[in-house]
Parts: sequence; structure tokens; C-alpha cells
Amino acid sequence: MKYYIILLLALFAAGCAGEYDGSYDYGQVEEMVDTHAVAGSGEAAYDEVDSSAGKKMVREGTMEMRSADVHAVKDYVDSQLKKYGGYYSAVNFGDIDGFYVPEVYRLEVKVPSAAFDDFLSAIGRSGGSIEKVSIKAVDVTDRYIDYEIRIASQKSYLERYRQLLSRSGTIKEVMEVQERIRLLETEIESTEARFRELAGRIQYSTLSITIRPTASSVDWAPGFLQKSQRALQWGWEFVKGFVIALLYLWPLLVLAALAGGIVLYYRRKKRREQVSGS
Repeated sequence: MKYYIILLLALFAAGCAGEYDGSYDYGQVEEMVDTHAVAGSGEAAYDEVDSSAGKKMVREGTMEMRSADVHAVKDYVDSQLKKYGGYYSAVNFGDIDGFYVPEVYRLEVKVPSAAFDDFLSAIGRSGGSIEKVSIKAVDVTDRYIDYEIRIASQKSYLERYRQLLSRSGTIKEVMEVQERIRLLETEIESTEARFRELAGRIQYSTLSITIRPTASSVDWAPGFLQKSQRALQWGWEFVKGFVIALLYLWPLLVLAALAGGIVLYYRRKKRREQVSGS
């Protein structure tokens, strides 16, 4: 029993060697931990996703519009978001690259992917003039399936280690198995977090909408005061960056100061010797 535990832990440690990066190769301990059950759970997860879920797509896009009444278009977007079950992830009004620009909306919306096409069509009927639309769809089916299989496999291994813990003998063996369980639980949490993030992007598509007025104010350019303000901001950022760069270079500055002091010392010493010799 003791030899069994030590061999299992050695193989597990070999798989975890190096810097922990949130992944683990379970192939090295397959012969020790009921490989048939683990492989079966992964294959079942793959078959389930492949047969019933279909392709997993992440859809993102941008839309630029002009309207004589940007607020009316914004209100229309509000109503369509409510109708299709979406929400705002970001709302910005009157700001472009740090400058205040009146009557310009920049919106980022999340819409259920099943209703994304209908939402796009509805926005086209908002009364505004659509100048540009760009939609991108990325197939993430392989990543989705990989996460599901990986989580199922990790949980299967975790269960085997918990069973092994109940059969451990010495305190040292118990502590070693508990540490491996802790690492595996941490890895499962990390994998599940990435899986949830991906699932959320699949479930809700993202659209960035810019609404500008049709009036000449949309072609606004910064005036003297705005340019002066930005110049002062950039100048201050440059000063801060320069000071930080000097702080990074402080060892070289110290060495340069020491070298300069030594050179100056010997020059003065040589000059005094010349004066005293004459």
C-alpha cells in the first residue's frame, strides 16, 4: 500500500513539475487510477456536446450610425435591448479620445446570441443612417469541448485521490495526498472559470454601437484650449515617464557618479602634485 501511494504521488509530481500554469497532463497516472472510468466520462461528455449542442460560436461586431436625434436612437436601442433580453456592458456619451464631443454615444451591448440577428435587423429600423457594420463569428467548438472533457477528467481524478486519501497510512502520506488534492481543486476552479467565461461569450453576442449626429458638430475638431489641455497632459505624462525611467536606471547613475568622482579626485591630485613640484 505504501509503495502504491509513493509511486502514484511521484508520477503526479512529475506531471506538475515546473511552473504551475493552470493545466496538468493526466496521462502519466492513467495506469494507476482507474483509467477506464476516467476515459469513459470524457468520451461521454464529448459525445453529448457533439451530438446535441452543435457548433459553439462567439459573435462580436461594430456598428456606426448617424442621426438627427441621437437621443431618440439611444432610446430605441434601450427598448430593443429590453425586448430581446440584452443589456449594456458600457455606455459613453460625449467623449472621444479624452475630448468632450457633444451628442455622440458609444455603446457596448450584450444580446442573447439566439436573438442577435433579430436585434441587428431591429436596430436597422431605428431611424438612424447606418454607415458601417462589421460582424465577426469565431468557431470555438473545439475549445468548448476541450474544457468539458478536461473538467470531467479532472473531477474523476479528484475523486480517485479522495478515495486514496481514505486509505492512506502515515501522516506524511496523508499530507502529501491532501496537497495533491488541493492543487487539483485549484486547477479545476481555474478551468471552470475559463469555461464559464467562454460559455458567457457564446451565450451573449457583443455589439459596439457609435451614434453620431448628422449635424456639422460631428466633424468637431479640438480647438486651442482643448489642444493646450491635451499638450499639458501629455507633457506631464512624459515627465512622469522620464522620472520612472531614471528610477529604473539608478544603478547606472550611481556608478557614473562614482566614476566621475574618482576621475575628478585623481585630476585634482595630479594638479596638486604638479603645483608642489614646480
